[in-house]
Amino acid sequence: MGKKKLNEVQPVNSLKDSEYILVTMEDGSIGRIKKSELMPFNGCEHKSFTWVDQGWYRIAYSIHTARMNAAIFNIGNTYNTSKPLNSCFYLAGSGYELRIVNKIGQIGDLFNKVRFVYKEIPNTDLYIDIYYNSSRNNNIWCSISNSLNLRLITPFIVNEESLNGYLIEEFEL
Repeated sequence: MGKKKLNEVQPVNSLKDSEYILVTMEDGSIGRIKKSELMPFNGCEHKSFTWVDQGWYRIAYSIHTARMNAAIFNIGNTYNTSKPLNSCFYLAGSGYELRIVNKIGQIGDLFNKVRFVYKEIPNTDLYIDIYYNSSRNNNIWCSISNSLNLRLITPFIVNEESLNGYLIEEFEL
């Protein structure tokens, strides 16, 4: 059986769990690749939510403390109770050493600090928190791109007592 072109394939009405992902080749033919052969997530994603209380919010995590974690973050608010403000920054580091945050651009000081929350122990989570510098209710948009081993989560305000043995390295934006 020869290769089929994309327009020659029957429509798919439902998907079943599989170890393979179908791909479209440059010439229009279709193929498949094992999920295990794909690179770890390195795309982009965004989330929106409402923040009310001033404080630290957990926005991302990695389950690979020992690996390099890096991404570009862009976080801002919509015009709700205050004018739109934004912070964009590059973040890289591990749970062991060499953590950096470089500000790419910023309008206002609504998001003025970011921190790594980590343990210097393999196979522990590494978290990224950002400081929300307002006591006003705001609709927040957060995006992550060019990510190595980091994923956005649905943010929540961090209770400082819940850090339980984790170390913190904080950066001003």
